[in-house]
Amino acid sequence: MLNSYALVSFKSTAASLLKAFARSVPHGARRALTAGLSERDADRFELLSYLAQAAGVDGFLVSGDYGSIQSSSQDTKVLRLYAETGRFAHRTNELLTAFFRDPAPATYIDIGANIGLTTIPVAQFPHVSCLAIEPEPTNYQNLVANVGRNCPHGNVRTRQLAVFREAGTIQFELATDNLGDHRLRLTQDVGAFQEQDRRVITVEAAPLDAVTTDLSLNRVGIKIDVQGAEAFVFEGGRDTLARVGLLILEFWPYGIARMKADPEVILDVLESQFATVALGVDEGAALSAPATALEATRQLRELMTTKAHDPYFYVDIVATQHSGAQSK
Repeated sequence: MLNSYALVSFKSTAASLLKAFARSVPHGARRALTAGLSERDADRFELLSYLAQAAGVDGFLVSGDYGSIQSSSQDTKVLRLYAETGRFAHRTNELLTAFFRDPAPATYIDIGANIGLTTIPVAQFPHVSCLAIEPEPTNYQNLVANVGRNCPHGNVRTRQLAVFREAGTIQFELATDNLGDHRLRLTQDVGAFQEQDRRVITVEAAPLDAVTTDLSLNRVGIKIDVQGAEAFVFEGGRDTLARVGLLILEFWPYGIARMKADPEVILDVLESQFATVALGVDEGAALSAPATALEATRQLRELMTTKAHDPYFYVDIVATQHSGAQSK
């Protein structure tokens, strides 16, 4: 249980808060209000989030395909999707579980683990050693709780830090509702989401190669989703990335450009170390047919040119390494 954390079942809280809210409006308006909310799940969840925060309820516990998952009552993106569908990042999790289904010893590294919804499915395989990394304090506390509740094999380690090109501390900006959009603060330029006005905290940072020195690195799969800072992960993780058999990476031109990161760091590694690359526009779409790394990086360079000012566009990269490269 989190320190001073008022954690309640989402379903029971939803019912009680909606009843309380309905009692507060005129009787004649209740039927229309209830009908409208029942037809609009997103508005219903956001209303519950607002009422929960007003009532001092800090978190919800939601049941779904990956078990009982807790998150902040402010989480109207990640937790809401899990509450409404029972799953999260389904395509990513399907790819990961397919890769790790072979019973040989393996390692999974989840960079940007958030509250654990892309760690917990993999951790159901006892032969996979998992490392889940998340820098934001509230997300990290929920990650630890969710792993403890849903991962019975004791095969998950967690680290609270930002993976960066060098060790030290770094500023970190906090999103208010999309708790998967916290980011490194590397610029104070005006942003499409008013990022310049976000609250900033300081977090520990370390390069990936320093974080993985005590891992066995057998058959490595890695997911990297750090909101535009992926190039900095690559800069500090070349030795680890050389061992990766499956790489799933978010490529967000707007976020990369805003951080003034160099996408060529990513593209050079893809070209030199990976045999095939498939692209997916969003989690709900099918992946493209696997292409050579050179073909894929040509597309990615074009996207950096055409989509750098579109804050809503991103593409997932799914790369598989050259045969035998993991044995280095």
